[in-house]
Amino acid sequence: MSSVTRNIRFVAAALSLIAATTGATAEWKGPFNKHSFPHNFPAGWEADGRQFFVTQCARRDWEFSIRAVINENGTVSPRPGTPRISDKKWHIGKAGTHLREGATYSYGGKEVDCKKHVVFAPENPSDFHWVEASNGEVPAGAVRGFNDNERQVVCRIPWEGGLHPGKLIPSSKACFIGYGDHERALSGYEVLVRK
Repeated sequence: MSSVTRNIRFVAAALSLIAATTGATAEWKGPFNKHSFPHNFPAGWEADGRQFFVTQCARRDWEFSIRAVINENGTVSPRPGTPRISDKKWHIGKAGTHLREGATYSYGGKEVDCKKHVVFAPENPSDFHWVEASNGEVPAGAVRGFNDNERQVVCRIPWEGGLHPGKLIPSSKACFIGYGDHERALSGYEVLVRK
């Protein structure tokens, strides 16, 4: 079985799991390579106006169970942890035709490039809107990611003149984005919610 076939089967299984738990499967489309993805639901922009879209990227490799400190200026400082081989985990991030590999997500204090990804592309974009929240709050109807350990939530924050989609990790009480090769976080954010 080719790696492409395995990836497609993995994504299909993940989408089935989401359907069983949230009913939102049809909203995530993919997998896509680099810049070939739907553009029907813009979720943010760079300071110069280039658009971002909500994406999820899979990560599977050596990981560290790390502790992170969110600094006053919004930067994230990872602390030492224990190495382990991880299962494939999904991370919510941003896609854009101007991004080097088409998509990025934040992880371990860094912005990580992602070539293969799924994109949030609802049939009816007007069924969704952004709701202000803070400090780990998750509004009812929030759009969640694929991870089953601590389900990430689609969020976005203003940064350096733009509005960047990312992942809310409720226990960390912040929305995390990748920006300038680093992970950034703010405790005030907007959450994507089904109306």
